[in-house]
Amino acid sequence: MNLHEYQARALLKAAGIPVPDGDVAGTPEEAAAIAKRLGSRVVIKAQVHAGGRGKAGGVKLADPGEAAAVAGKILGMTIKGLVVHKVLVAPAAEIASESYVGLLVDRESQRPVFMVSRAGGVDIEEVAATTPEKIVRLAVDPRYGLMSHQAFDLALALYDDVGQARAAATIMQQLYRAFVDNGAQLAEINQGLMALRATIHMGLLGREGMREVANLCVQKSHHAARLAEALDELLAGARVEVETLEADGAWERARRVPSGPDRHRLPPGIQHVNA
Repeated sequence: MNLHEYQARALLKAAGIPVPDGDVAGTPEEAAAIAKRLGSRVVIKAQVHAGGRGKAGGVKLADPGEAAAVAGKILGMTIKGLVVHKVLVAPAAEIASESYVGLLVDRESQRPVFMVSRAGGVDIEEVAATTPEKIVRLAVDPRYGLMSHQAFDLALALYDDVGQARAAATIMQQLYRAFVDNGAQLAEINQGLMALRATIHMGLLGREGMREVANLCVQKSHHAARLAEALDELLAGARVEVETLEADGAWERARRVPSGPDRHRLPPGIQHVNA
């Protein structure tokens, strides 16, 4: 289950991670209202589960007076076969660094693994393929979690300034807690100490994680009743996986997942889908 960027930002913000202001819009008028409230140049991003949104024309800068027209061009466009039904409107921030922090579940060890790089940005896959030595990795022992000295060592791989490193270490500890609490399989923060670009890929959620995500993502949805029923089953002990199909901008269906000896096995492959 993949979260859109605005949903990932909400989870990170709830964990105490600095996230720039912004909101999601489903119409050009809503986008204009958000841009007017922000009162500055904004970035308007298509919310689809596909990479390459910028190259496809799904990420644009706009002044408040241009926001409605720009959002109107993005809403309804198709990116890799997916129709854009929502856009994220956020302040256009100057990128201070191309730092990257990623956290994923390693299938073999079944441990969370941090990957950090000064050269990450939005092209971390290329960095991993061409200059893997620029990525620092750390496997976290789930019995102890990410300890303070480990977080600081990772942060020093990103920043020479001690103050920045301390701030980054705090964010990584917050990211780890959010990752574990919400049963995530992949979480990323790109482009600096603030979560200017966030990705979260969820696995089979724990009970509290399922409720948290549901509260964030299914408001005002005509599919909420179906998800609520699935949540009731989950809280009664059933194994439920929620899949998102954003055909109409809402959670589409919930289906029961087999129990038994394989119920704790990680899904095959960690699919990297940018929110």
